[in-house]
Amino acid sequence: MPRLLIAVVLALCLSACSLTTPPATPIPTPDLPQARFLFPENNAQIYDGAEITVDLLAEDTSAGIARVEFWVDGIKINEGSPTVAVPAFRAEMNWVASGIGGHTLKVVAYRTDGTPSPEVPGLNLILVEVVPAPGDGG
Repeated sequence: MPRLLIAVVLALCLSACSLTTPPATPIPTPDLPQARFLFPENNAQIYDGAEITVDLLAEDTSAGIARVEFWVDGIKINEGSPTVAVPAFRAEMNWVASGIGGHTLKVVAYRTDGTPSPEVPGLNLILVEVVPAPGDGG
């Protein structure tokens, strides 16, 4: 009888072990596209009314960059695209700084499938301060 009890307990233990699920193997996902400001830098001061050339760089080692958008305070100012998707795309876009105070500048890069770059403060989401131009008396 003790052997039967041991066999039953052993069988229950072994069957219970087979009920556990192995940990899920994560499915690797490709890196997201990245975008950043080359100019201006985060926390830059820009004179009111100055036209600046915003220098942007977008990169994607997966499908390539299809489009880049430049935004100021939640309003799309401009966009650019290479003729075909490329791993790295540099774009220059003009912006006339206006409105004394802080402004949020953002660049978003898109893959051919529409996947956008994530927001990364200080990289593709920066703050600039528009200050009175010399002689404005402000």
